[in-house]
Amino acid sequence: MRALVFLSALLGLSYSVISNRNSRRPCYYGWTQFEQDCYKPYRMRARFMEAENKCKEVGGHLTSIHSPEENDFLRGLTSTGHVQENRWDNNVWIGFFYEKQSETWKWLDGSPTDYTNWATKEPNFMDYDSEYQASMMPDPSFDEKDHPGNWYNPDGGQWNNLHDMPLRGFICKQKKSSTHISF
Repeated sequence: MRALVFLSALLGLSYSVISNRNSRRPCYYGWTQFEQDCYKPYRMRARFMEAENKCKEVGGHLTSIHSPEENDFLRGLTSTGHVQENRWDNNVWIGFFYEKQSETWKWLDGSPTDYTNWATKEPNFMDYDSEYQASMMPDPSFDEKDHPGNWYNPDGGQWNNLHDMPLRGFICKQKKSSTHISF
């Protein structure tokens, strides 16, 4: 009798898992929907291309951003709520990069560059052959070192270009209709 009860419970659990996997949810667990896309912030730290490869593993790319509304949504998704004393403390990688050959900024997912939100004086250091990847600064920050008393990123959500070396959190984006693999 116990074996029958156990078997019934196991079958019920299996059905529940299968039906949840096949349900018509717009995004899988851990992903958040905004308009026609799903997003997942990763707190783990990675270099720019390592982050892109992780996003590819789960069926997406580092996020592209195409409107102030999408930018604000992502700022809210990644903000810690702390004012940063250093503008680099909480940057997260986005999928924007500088292609030196064409001298243009492009999205890794191939979508058009129809929106940017650079912080004051950004992008900078383009002559040094290094700061060719973009990050979002989700939290407000000020720049005491270079501009005492001045806000560098007053509302949060502005972008900064960086070289590939710093390890950063990142945001993956995938279409709602993609086959989802969730980590």
